[in-house]
Parts: sequence; C-alpha cells; structure tokens
Amino acid sequence: MALCFGTSPIGGAHKDGLTIDWEAEYSHRSYGKEAAEEVIRQQRIRSGFYETAIVCRFQETQGGIDLDRYCDLFETVTGRTLNINKIKEVGDRIFNLIRCFWARDNENWDRHMDYPPWRWFEGALSNGRFKERKIDKKKYDKLLSSYYDLRGWNNRGIPKKETLDALNLS
Repeated sequence: MALCFGTSPIGGAHKDGLTIDWEAEYSHRSYGKEAAEEVIRQQRIRSGFYETAIVCRFQETQGGIDLDRYCDLFETVTGRTLNINKIKEVGDRIFNLIRCFWARDNENWDRHMDYPPWRWFEGALSNGRFKERKIDKKKYDKLLSSYYDLRGWNNRGIPKKETLDALNLS
C-alpha cells in the first residue's frame, strides 16, 4: 500500500490501487518485484480503465464482476471490442501521460516525489497488530526502482522516450 500511496498521481490515496487483499493473501512484508507488479496491475485497472470507462470499481472489487464482463458490457454499449490487453494499454497511457505532466510542471521532479510520508519510515506504529513496525527505506527504494523498471521510467520516475513511443505518446 505504501507504493500505491507513494506513486498515486493525486497524492496519498487508495483510489489508484488497493493492495490490501493481495498483501493479506501473499505477503504484507513484500518489497519484491511481485509487489510492484501488483501495484501496476491495479493502477492500470483502477485509474486507467475504471476512470476512463466511468464505471464503479466496487462492482469488481466487492461485487465479483470480472474484467471480461466489463469488456462485454463495453462492447454492448459502444460497439467497439475491448479486451484485457487494451485495458492495460489504456491504463499505461494514462499513467505515463499524467507522469509527463507532473515532470514537465515540476523541474525538481525526482524519486522523492514517490515516497509516502517520511514518518512512515521514521516512526513505528504505536498500537495494533503491527505495533513497532515501520517501512524499511532501503527496501522501499529498491521496490520503487522495480516499479520504475516495470513502468519503463528512468531512475527519477520519468517515462523514457521509448516507453512513450511504444504507447503512441511521442
């Protein structure tokens, strides 16, 4: 969730990804590439597809409607064919374009912009099941690097030219 919050283009928000179920099932302590892959998967769908198609994300997350059903409904309404690969492409185009705007409008853009609040690294939780836990900054930085690599961004978090070209965003 820290990576979801850190890389959200609207600030620390779960709108773009909610990895709680994944973390509970697989590993709430994962700093590996699989965690970055899950964040990107969710960002593609939640910000990319749901926001573009103007559909409620709760139908999938809470109601059990899978993405294939959304593709069928999209075709019924628009007459245009949609599949999961197109959904991923739409999500990637949107996230890369947003990132380009952010980097363009902030000359000091750097990876520090993709960190959750610093207190998450410095101060351990004071109560609850995860009392005394905090995020390991070195591991988070490695996770962020994996995220950038998977996204096709440089080490500052800015999309590479070849990534934009591949998405027809030249």
